[in-house]
Amino acid sequence: MNKLFIVFFIILTIVIGPTTMAGDKEKHNKHQSKAKFVDYARVVEVEPIYRKVRITIPEEECWQEKTHRPKKYRSQHNTTANIVVGGIVGGVIGHQLGHGRSRDIATVAGSVIGASIGHELANHSKTAINKMSYTKRCNTHKRQRKVRRLDGYWVTYRYKGEHFTTRMQEKPGRRIRVMVKITPY
Repeated sequence: MNKLFIVFFIILTIVIGPTTMAGDKEKHNKHQSKAKFVDYARVVEVEPIYRKVRITIPEEECWQEKTHRPKKYRSQHNTTANIVVGGIVGGVIGHQLGHGRSRDIATVAGSVIGASIGHELANHSKTAINKMSYTKRCNTHKRQRKVRRLDGYWVTYRYKGEHFTTRMQEKPGRRIRVMVKITPY
């Protein structure tokens, strides 16, 4: 019977033991979770943190540039009228200078020569129009500059009479939330 009692006690310990220890562990976790809590601390000082960054800025530079257009000619007289008038005058002169049968040939030759002279006179009497204008020209070049960029804040706060400093991305208000963890010393 003594052996039976020992075997029964061992089985009972194996079955019930972990359950009892689990209850102790839950009590331990409950006390440990109370050792961490959120509280508020008063902000004493906020100092911005800047860093220097190199940026590239495209700049456009524009100016007015003189440009000359090709010369255009304008006739002071009508070219066709000069040819016709020259042909008529040449024909009349040829007709006056010619005799007999040669009179017809002289009239035709005078008309051709007169038309040719009228054409030459029209071409030489043209005046040049010199066109000058301004054209906008632009050039883009890149300029590098160093600028200061806000990179965060050094925040000094006081909790229970002690001063602490931390880095934050955003500027805090008059107080910040802190996580307090209590551990045995």
